[in-house]
Amino acid sequence: MESTLINFLTIVVGLIISAIPLFIAIKFLGGKASLMKVIIVNLLVGIVSFLIILFLIPSIGSLSSWLLTILPFLPYIVLILIYSIFFQLGIIKAIIAWILQAVILYVLNLLSNSLLGIAIF
Repeated sequence: MESTLINFLTIVVGLIISAIPLFIAIKFLGGKASLMKVIIVNLLVGIVSFLIILFLIPSIGSLSSWLLTILPFLPYIVLILIYSIFFQLGIIKAIIAWILQAVILYVLNLLSNSLLGIAIF
C-alpha cells in the first residue's frame, strides 16, 4: 500500500516538475494557462504523439514516398497545433513557446545541477 502511494506521488511530482517550463513559457508569451491545464496538455501531447508514431506513420508511410520526408515532423506539427489551440496562441507564438520551453528546461536543469547537484532531466 505504501509503495503504491509513493509511486503515485512520484508520478504527480514528476508531472508538475515537467510542466513548469511550459507553464513559464506560456505565461511569458501571454497565453492562457494554469498549471493543471499545462499538465493535461503535456499528457495529451504525449499520448497523441505516441499514437501517431505507433499507428499513423506506419500506415501512411507505405502509401507515398514523398510523405516519408514529412512524417518525422508530424508529431511536432501536432504538438504546435495543440499548443496553439489549448493555450490560445498563434502558430508562431506556439513555436516560440516550444523553443522557450526547451531553453527554460535547460536553464532550470543547469541551475539545479550546479546549486543542488541534482539533474532534473
